[in-house]
Amino acid sequence: MVTERRANALRVSRCNGSAGVAGVRRGMAVAEAKAMLPSLRLESGDERADVEALRKLAAWGQAFSPVVQIEPPDALLLDVTGCERLFKGEENLLRQAMDGLRERGFSSRGAIADTAGAAWALAHGHHESAIVTSRGRDVEDLLCLSVGVLRIDERTVSALAAVGVETIEALIYLPRSSLGSRFGDELLYRLDQALGNVAEPLVPFEPPVVLRSYLRLGAATDRRDIIHLAVERVLAQFCEQLALRVVGVTRLCVTFCYPASRATTFTVTVSSATRSFKRLQRLLTARIEQIRLPSKANGVVIWTRDVERLDGWQEELFETRVADEHEVSELVDRLGVRLGVESVARVALVSDHQPERAYAYVGWGKGTKGGRDEGTEGRERKARRHGGTEARREGESVRPLGVWGRPVEVGVVAATPDGPPAVFRFRGA
Repeated sequence: MVTERRANALRVSRCNGSAGVAGVRRGMAVAEAKAMLPSLRLESGDERADVEALRKLAAWGQAFSPVVQIEPPDALLLDVTGCERLFKGEENLLRQAMDGLRERGFSSRGAIADTAGAAWALAHGHHESAIVTSRGRDVEDLLCLSVGVLRIDERTVSALAAVGVETIEALIYLPRSSLGSRFGDELLYRLDQALGNVAEPLVPFEPPVVLRSYLRLGAATDRRDIIHLAVERVLAQFCEQLALRVVGVTRLCVTFCYPASRATTFTVTVSSATRSFKRLQRLLTARIEQIRLPSKANGVVIWTRDVERLDGWQEELFETRVADEHEVSELVDRLGVRLGVESVARVALVSDHQPERAYAYVGWGKGTKGGRDEGTEGRERKARRHGGTEARREGESVRPLGVWGRPVEVGVVAATPDGPPAVFRFRGA
């Protein structure tokens, strides 16, 4: 079971089939889920890893269609118009796609329909895990589904349920003039997208460009001096590519090739985007000294997918600030190479009503981009993944009006261990 912190409570974000059979549901408090199934294994959600996995699947999905759109948090939309001829029909296309996902360790649900909205709704709400609708029959297949599959927010779903509207069929028969005023224009927009009354063009995913430089050695060798010289030569070519594209690199991969065994790869992470040959050379030299090649290498490849736009800047008359920034970045890089990137952290502010919990430790590169500060909002958003509480709504105070010098014990009664206080007692009242 994967958990997430929401509304000051730890809740279920995802669960497997066994937990679902036992009654565990998304959004349920973890304490309630553990009471139902004490053997539950908990895993903290990793938003960054989820996004990266979805991007890799989108790149893989381009084998089935040139137009693949990422639909967070866990869906891909493909325009397969005309592609079915290459797979001997839409059924075979969907089956091969789902088989490929299963081979990669993912459970999936899929649907092919006339519109992207209808396909999303059928994949998330139909009783079959794989369904291909007949052309022009999307409306009939959608009628029995819950209104929640229209990609509307939970508040709207609850408001519709309160007046007895739980299926798309019941929603369609209501007068459109009152739907917008009572439940918002988003409801009508999503409904029209599913029914094909409003076009929904997909935004194709563009996989990151891979920059690489390669050098084949005249003979296989494990001599350190030749390895260092080869890496320097390849790095010089690589930095020329970065300069031509006016970009900097944030993570560098070095692959050693061997005549009779599989290649090995190691990475070097940079705290701020750079294309400086000297800076990257120092990091690679330190990293190479820590590794041991399994056999003699006959080729070196330096490559990356992680680049950022890096325009030149005008140097100041007194370069104290610029020099200090560069020195700090290089120090962080050297520490990351020797100790590991995750071991280098800093303190970031978090919105929390408890002053002693208004901070979190985050990785050095998680709050800055290209050496520039992203601002308080970006820091809080990233720090919350590492233990901070949810941000306050606009207009709410992020600090108490007054704080005592010593903490005062307040007895609290809550409906669930992770839920909000229902009753509290303070000074006898």
